[in-house]
Amino acid sequence: MLSQLLLKLENLMLKIQNPTSPEMEMAIKVLVGGLLVVGLLNVFLGFRLMRFWMIMGSLCMGAAAGIVGGWWLELPNIVSLCIGAGLGVGLAVLSFFVYNWGVFVLGMGMGCVISIYIIHPTSSLSFFLCLLLGVGVGVLGMKFSRGILILGTSVIGGLLAGICGAYLGGLSDIPGPLGIPYGVLLGAGIAALGVLIQFATNPSENEEENEEKEKPQTQGKIRRDEFGRKYRE
Repeated sequence: MLSQLLLKLENLMLKIQNPTSPEMEMAIKVLVGGLLVVGLLNVFLGFRLMRFWMIMGSLCMGAAAGIVGGWWLELPNIVSLCIGAGLGVGLAVLSFFVYNWGVFVLGMGMGCVISIYIIHPTSSLSFFLCLLLGVGVGVLGMKFSRGILILGTSVIGGLLAGICGAYLGGLSDIPGPLGIPYGVLLGAGIAALGVLIQFATNPSENEEENEEKEKPQTQGKIRRDEFGRKYRE
């Protein structure tokens, strides 16, 4: 079943790369343009959008797990969809109230996406390896949430923006320097810029405490809640 799913995804990517009609080509360009905007938002505002992506990641993860589980048990399609919808909503609500769970899901999702892009799994074993790497990133995210989330959102957003930008610019089929695709080169540059900007605009709690100590203590200290939002004591 997993091999069939991977084969369908591969066929879908081939259709996107080689549209068969002008209407399909225009629809793909609109879709790629939207993905370009999403990628840039993640590059420069990924950490600030953390709560949104935590909820969306949990929703997608629960829905996928429920649907695949239903297919695995050979349940009717409507039952599988209902299980997926219920599990997705339940995990999304859980991520809203349980910070560590949301960070784990977000880190796991980013780890899986990056590892799948690098490894290109074609078998159950390689797919399981990608999943295992994603779990590892999720666990690290619970410990080093700020750094992992900034790096993850910048890398994924940068690659997405770079690949989409190269596609819209007609560079996706042209080999770049040293055989590296232009989309990857462009994505690496955007990701590096995003990392610098996000680390500069999202200081850690220690940095904020040091800044507060240097200011006149006329008002309460500024703190961050579990979702990164600032508040004054």
